[in-house]
Amino acid sequence: MNRLKAFISYSSKQKTVGGRFKHCLEHYCGYEVFVAHSDMPAASFFPEEIIKAIKNADFFIPLLSEDFKTSDYSDQETGAAVVLNKKIIPIKLTDLNPYGLIDKIHALQYKEWSTKDNVKELVLTIAQVGLRIDQYHPQAIESLIYAFCNSRSYDSTNATIQIMLKYDQFTKSQIEQIVEAMNSNGEILGAFGLPQLKKFLRDRYKISVD
Repeated sequence: MNRLKAFISYSSKQKTVGGRFKHCLEHYCGYEVFVAHSDMPAASFFPEEIIKAIKNADFFIPLLSEDFKTSDYSDQETGAAVVLNKKIIPIKLTDLNPYGLIDKIHALQYKEWSTKDNVKELVLTIAQVGLRIDQYHPQAIESLIYAFCNSRSYDSTNATIQIMLKYDQFTKSQIEQIVEAMNSNGEILGAFGLPQLKKFLRDRYKISVD
């Protein structure tokens, strides 16, 4: 399955929020996600592995902050992504706007409250970006199907369903995968969004689902 690949760039001081974005992109969108602080092979040569990972990525997602700006590698990673013509989707962790080579790119705003943040909403927005751009569209769909079929929580299932309900061009093979997962994955069977997905499939694709 050819899924979208994302490279998340951030200061090591933002390791926790970086991990949140990685988890949500993997489980809600089905992306393959690389973060330098946890995905580096043992005994690897750091710059080589970083450049290789950026080359392999479809999306480059910098988590901007004052610490990002002073990090040893973040700006260099961003420069590499620009040169390699990657789709760049900046996330502002603070009030710091995109700067330098990416100063003209609109950034999404991260928000954090006492008990929650908006990472889920930001990730769902990134998923829509993948679906809207022709270059990434086939991989975005494959990633979405993968996330749904391999869901490991009600939360992931419901998030994935939110994306699926906004898309109405699934192929016959993709519909078959969706229906099979609906009948076999317990984390899908108990999700509160499942009745809405069933109605969507009945209305749009004339599929009989119980």
